[in-house]
Amino acid sequence: MCISTAFWPGKVTLGLIVLFFASVLPLQLIKAYDIVGTIRLTKKEIIIDDSQRQYSFSILDITGLEVFALEVAGEFYGGKSLMMKQGTSNYLKFKEGGKKREYMFLLEESSVSDLRNLLRAWRDAGVVYILHNRTWQRLKR
Repeated sequence: MCISTAFWPGKVTLGLIVLFFASVLPLQLIKAYDIVGTIRLTKKEIIIDDSQRQYSFSILDITGLEVFALEVAGEFYGGKSLMMKQGTSNYLKFKEGGKKREYMFLLEESSVSDLRNLLRAWRDAGVVYILHNRTWQRLKR
């Protein structure tokens, strides 16, 4: 018994593409983080509010302030990737009272202009900070 198979290569390619998209799509819907509090940045202070307590740090009392804006939620990774960034790999780092502090934060597209305006206000007020921007957004020092 001899079985011959004949197929049109375009159907196989289309089938593989559909399977690929079907396997990638659920990854975009899975949230791999939990929001455990809020960070409010103002011209004069940084306020950290977690589920148990609120911390307030005066801009005048902190040193070594660094803002790491590494990704914005919804940005695509470079190249031909179909994966989107979740926006959670961002953090603030500073020293207050001799103690090092570091807080991760979620950066969404809707908050980018607010962050840009705050950084500009800090610059105009003479606040010393370092910005590490790895996003596609223009966040100038």
